[in-house]
Amino acid sequence: MMLRASIEKTGHVADIEVVTRADADDAGIEHGKLIIELVDAVMDADGDPSEARRRLVEAAGSGLLVEVGAVLGMFHLNDRVADATGAPLDELLVDYRRQVGEQLGLDAGEL
Repeated sequence: MMLRASIEKTGHVADIEVVTRADADDAGIEHGKLIIELVDAVMDADGDPSEARRRLVEAAGSGLLVEVGAVLGMFHLNDRVADATGAPLDELLVDYRRQVGEQLGLDAGEL
């Protein structure tokens, strides 16, 4: 699995709109659909990720589950630390966030 910046180094273009589609898509990443389904289930406050977790482990093994859990945890930790410290975003990142937000259909008021 690759993040946007690392996939672009390979000459490919990241399709970030994969996360806004009604149905999960693998976006060219092995087991990507199952990963997205698990992330959606974890992020849903009323959801139960056990079925998505079972399907991911069945298809790819427990190692990928650990990797996905670690990435989810680190993003959550980074977000909490940034919020707690009041870390400001420099203008480059604010502009980039707006561009990504427009592509995903988020308005500027959701920054």
